[in-house]
Amino acid sequence: MQILDDPRQLKKPEVIQRTSKTMQRQISNMFSKREPTIKPEGLHMLNKAQQEACEKVKNERVTLIWGPPGTGKTYWSGVTVFQMLMFSSSPLCILITACTHTAIDNLLLSINHLKNLFSSSPQFPQWYQLAQELTVLKIESNNYRHISSSYGKRHLVVGSTVWTLQKLDRSLV
Repeated sequence: MQILDDPRQLKKPEVIQRTSKTMQRQISNMFSKREPTIKPEGLHMLNKAQQEACEKVKNERVTLIWGPPGTGKTYWSGVTVFQMLMFSSSPLCILITACTHTAIDNLLLSINHLKNLFSSSPQFPQWYQLAQELTVLKIESNNYRHISSSYGKRHLVVGSTVWTLQKLDRSLV
């Protein structure tokens, strides 16, 4: 963001072009130096409400998470799934479902982002190992047989709509 002393300067094409190039360079630098949004040591990167929700999830079988757009529900959900996998004493298969493909895709992307982050962080051996062993899949009506080849992994996260799940072969469920 930039403050202009004279707003009329903005109309000049050379100012717009120079400002645009500067902004592109700054954005590029920002993303190339980006720090991970989560540190493997724990929850200190979550805000207070997200930390409280994590504690509640540990003790409750069902927890409703609500908030307006942009408040971190998808990010929190990805972190929570990753932590459930990390601290599980046995292999887990987690099903992620929602009414829309977009909601499922966004959460699977969040989990994959964390997986990629930890896959490139061998300095945190437990998180690194989990990332190496984790398989994240989306079940579509034409690819659900692929899941059986992923059962050998320690942890499996699959996403699907309830309508696609209804179409699955009952022997797989």
